[in-house]
Amino acid sequence: MTRSMTGGALLAEMLGEAGVGTVFALGGAGHTHFLLPLEDRGVSIIGVRHESSAVGAADGYARATGKLGVAAIIAEQGLANAMTAIQCAYMYGSPVVVVVTRWIDGWIEAAGEVPVDLHATLQPITKWARTVPSRRDLGEYMRTAMRIAQSGRPGPVVLTVPQDYMAMAEEQRGPLPVPALPMAPAASDEAIEAIAAMLAEVQRPALVVDSGCTGDHAAAALERLSREFGLPVFSYGGARGLVPENDSAGVYPWAYAQVALPASDGLVIAGARLNMWFGFGREPRFPASLRIAQIDADSEAIARNREVALGVVGDPGLALAQLAEVLAAKGLGWSRTWLDDALAERREAVAALTSGEAIHGLDLARAVERHRPREGCMAGDGADVLNWSYGAIRIARPRGYMDHHPMGSMGTGFILGIGAAAAELEAARAEGRAAVPVTLLTGDGAFGFYLAELETLARHALPMRIVVGNDAQWGTEYHGQKIVTGRHANTRLSAARFALVAQGLGVASAETSAPETLDTVMQDFFNGPAPALLDVTIDPEAGFALKADPRVSFLVFRDLAAPEG
Repeated sequence: MTRSMTGGALLAEMLGEAGVGTVFALGGAGHTHFLLPLEDRGVSIIGVRHESSAVGAADGYARATGKLGVAAIIAEQGLANAMTAIQCAYMYGSPVVVVVTRWIDGWIEAAGEVPVDLHATLQPITKWARTVPSRRDLGEYMRTAMRIAQSGRPGPVVLTVPQDYMAMAEEQRGPLPVPALPMAPAASDEAIEAIAAMLAEVQRPALVVDSGCTGDHAAAALERLSREFGLPVFSYGGARGLVPENDSAGVYPWAYAQVALPASDGLVIAGARLNMWFGFGREPRFPASLRIAQIDADSEAIARNREVALGVVGDPGLALAQLAEVLAAKGLGWSRTWLDDALAERREAVAALTSGEAIHGLDLARAVERHRPREGCMAGDGADVLNWSYGAIRIARPRGYMDHHPMGSMGTGFILGIGAAAAELEAARAEGRAAVPVTLLTGDGAFGFYLAELETLARHALPMRIVVGNDAQWGTEYHGQKIVTGRHANTRLSAARFALVAQGLGVASAETSAPETLDTVMQDFFNGPAPALLDVTIDPEAGFALKADPRVSFLVFRDLAAPEG
C-alpha cells in the first residue's frame, strides 16, 4: 500500500498505533502540522504553561500507564526550558519521547544566535538525542526513538525535527514503522539458584524494590514472596504499591522501614540504584556484614557505590518470579518478628506525634490518607510535607504513586500528577466510567514552582485534588540551618493564599487552619469536585523533629556527610 503522508500525520499515526492516547504540548505554532493530525485521530492534547511541564506531564503519564509518554515543544528557548524535566525522567528511568520542532535548516545560521539542537548538552541526560536529517528518514528516526525510550532501562529520548518536515508529504510504502520492542532479558537459572542459596543461609532477609522493578509479573512475584515466604518488602519510588503497603504484611515505604535494615542479615535489591536516597548502600544504613544480591536490567547499576555478594543482570520482575519458584521448590520461609522488633521504637514515636494548637504535618498526611480515594493515584511533592507523608500514606495499587525523587526537583510532583490525571481521564473515557481523581499532597514552597498549571487543570477539567501544606517557609532549609548554625537565612516565605490563586485560575478551593475541624474539612474536600485545591496552614516548627529525632526522620542525610562535615 502506498500513501502520501505529511511528516506530522506520519508521527501521529505511529503514536496512535503504539497506544498513546494523550500528548502534552506547549503552544502549537511550531508543531501545528503534528498536533492537527493528532487531534484528528482523537488523541487528547494537553496544553501546558511551561516546557518542563510538558515533559514532566509526559513522564507522569508514562509512570501511570506504563506506555510511552510524549511531549511536543520547540527547540529554541523551549528545549533549554525543558532540561529539568528531561533530567528527572532520565534519573527515574521513564520512557518519554520529546518531539522538538526547530527552525528550518536555512534559518539556522541566518537567524540563530545560539545552537538549537543541543545534542552535546542533552547527551548526559537522555538515552538518545538526534536531529532528523531528511523528511524521508522521519519515520525511521521516530521508530528508533520509540524503541530506545522503552527498551532495557527506559528513559527519555529527544527527537528534533525541522518544522518544514512536519508539513512535507512523502510516499509511505507498506505498514507504519512502529517498533516491536525486544523481549526483556531473563536471569539465568544459575543466578537465581545462587540468590536462593544465599537466602537459605540467613535468618532475617528483606527485599528492596525501586522503579526499575515494574509490571504485572513484578507485582505478582512480590505478593507471593511476601505472603508465602515471609519476605518483608521495602518499596521506593514507582515500585510503591506493586504489592499493597501494609504493616501486618511487612510491606513498607523504604523511607519508613530503612531504620530496620541494620537488623537484617540478607537483602535482595531489585531495580534499585544505590544512590543518595539509599545512603549509597553504605554504613550505617547498610551494615558492612549485610549480604546483598542485586538484580537490575542495567549492568551499570550493579555494585555501584557498594560491593554486593551477587550481581544479576536481567528483568527484576521476571527474576523475582523465578526466585519465588526456586524458594517454593526448596521449601524455604522466614519469620518477620525481627522486623516488628526493629520498627517498634519508630512506630511508637510516630504514633505520639500529633497536632497541638496548629496542624502538624503528620496529621495533615493522616487526614489525606483517611479520605483520599485509595484506588486513585497519589502524587507527593515538597520537602517536610513529603517527608511526613512517609509516616502515614500507604499505597495499595501498582503505578499508584509518584513524587519528585530521585532527582528531588521541587514542584515536579505537581506536573507528574498532571500527567497521571490526564492518563486517568483517558482511561475513564475509554472504559465509560467516572474518573478517579489523582491526589497531590505538596508543600507551599514546592507548589509555587508551577503554580500557573492550575489553569491547565481548569481548562482541561483534569481530575486532580491538591492539598497544600502551607507553613510559609522553606521548612527543611529553615530547620536544617537552625540545627547546624543556630540561625537561618533566606528561608521565610509569605503566607500565600493559594485558595484565592486557585479561584482566580478557575479551580475550586477551600482553606483551613484549625486542627479540630481538619477531618471534617478534608472529608468535604474529597467528597467535592475535581479539580480542586485545599490550602492548609500547618505548624512551621513541627519539621524540627524530622531533622533532630532519628526515630521520625524519614529522609536521612546526616550519615552522608564527611565525619568532620
